[in-house]
Amino acid sequence: PSVDGYNKTLSSKFNEMEFFTRQHAKVQFDDDQIIVPPRSSVEISINFAPPNELPKDGHWFYSGWVVITPLDEKMPAMTVPYAGLADDARSLPLFQTPEFPKLADLTDNFITNDDAIKSFSFNISIKLLIDQPSVHLYLATPTQMIFTEILDANQEFLGWVKEFSGIKIVKNPIEKSNNIVSWNGIIYDLNDTGTLASNGEYFIRIKALKIFGASNNEEDYESWISPKFRVERPAFTI
Repeated sequence: PSVDGYNKTLSSKFNEMEFFTRQHAKVQFDDDQIIVPPRSSVEISINFAPPNELPKDGHWFYSGWVVITPLDEKMPAMTVPYAGLADDARSLPLFQTPEFPKLADLTDNFITNDDAIKSFSFNISIKLLIDQPSVHLYLATPTQMIFTEILDANQEFLGWVKEFSGIKIVKNPIEKSNNIVSWNGIIYDLNDTGTLASNGEYFIRIKALKIFGASNNEEDYESWISPKFRVERPAFTI
């Protein structure tokens, strides 16, 4: 069977797998019969071709199982499951642009490129909220690795936000706001040394690794850059 299990809209609601078809993969074996001597093993090659009559506008998962039937009818048959994706998983969008990611302040007001440059003091409010830049990150596709980088006013790389780099993030509904990336004002370099960011203008860049992507290949990442913002700590806090 094949299922269109990818939600192509915002992730506030999950796809309930209602798009189902009996289209199946084509399975081809090198040999129809295999002899396995006692206490030994044999390698076999099986080729799986995805169903070729699926609607082109879907992202189809297909699955099934291979049945291994002994010639001795007294012996039980064995099954081996398989699963695949009928299109290029690396082409799936990771970010839900233009809706998300979005830069926000401590009151969760979203900031856009059309707004005036927002300043952050990193002070703690009466409600014990820190005035720091945060990114609401709701993914369209989960990722095995995400990096949060700090760029200067010219969008040159300065370093990382350590707590939100090299981690995996799943696809969550929007009402569950646990995919929020916050920056505490410290920039980490290649030697894992943290430096307090000086007052000035910055960007946050978030890079997410595509499905089946290589972590050392920049082309396998999808990137998003925040609106420009300003670090403006009061003089007495430095």
